[in-house]
Amino acid sequence: MRLGVGVALLVACSSKSEDKPTPIAKRDVAPLPEPEKPRVDPPRPPAPSQARTVRWSNVTRTEGCFFFSGPDGRDDQLVGDVVVETVEREGASIKLRIGTATFDGTYESGELSLARKSKYDYNGPWQTTETIRGRLVDGVLAANYAYEECELAVNQCPGHCTVTGTLTFARGL
Repeated sequence: MRLGVGVALLVACSSKSEDKPTPIAKRDVAPLPEPEKPRVDPPRPPAPSQARTVRWSNVTRTEGCFFFSGPDGRDDQLVGDVVVETVEREGASIKLRIGTATFDGTYESGELSLARKSKYDYNGPWQTTETIRGRLVDGVLAANYAYEECELAVNQCPGHCTVTGTLTFARGL
């Protein structure tokens, strides 16, 4: 009997070894491609400067007044050399930003017409209206600037404080 048990174990062991999975033969499989590296473009050269330097001349101001905006503005100073930061055009419509002041209007056939209305506070509400009208000749814009203000609390429009002057800047629109 002892021999029978040993043979049975041997048979059981040998049958288990036959049940082992046979290894899979290696196939010719192409290696996985390397993940694409992000494309890095070389740095672009800086865009051509759109800066235009504003120059003031022939400025007249009402005596005894201060001004919210303009060449001597308390809040929006368009004083001396001011860089025109952006010019946006869509057809004849144009936006022109000088410092923090944005003017809207039109530019057609070399004629520029811009305006800006702004609200301020000085012992009550005030509103200013600024206009810039001019012509582009030989790459230089020469324009007339006008400023008037209204004290809204007392409905005093236009007020007596005004500014006029000429501003010029180079480079086409």
